[in-house]
Amino acid sequence: MDLHWETIVISIVSFLVLYWALSRYAFDKLFSIMEQRRVLVLKQLEDAKKTQEQIALLAKNLGNLNHVYGNMLSAMQGRQS
Repeated sequence: MDLHWETIVISIVSFLVLYWALSRYAFDKLFSIMEQRRVLVLKQLEDAKKTQEQIALLAKNLGNLNHVYGNMLSAMQGRQS
């Protein structure tokens, strides 16, 4: 098995040129977009937690209202008997 040193050197140089070009022109924009998405996801998670808390509070309030309404119906049925 022969090593082709020319191919290895050309591959390494090509990789380094590609990496330099990407880091100079693309990585900053890519990382900026990724940071914006990260911030957006964190905000959406925060909003989802707030929504869950509001739903839990509404469910609790609905349960309390059902209890009060049930007591009112029981009291009204007791008068009619």
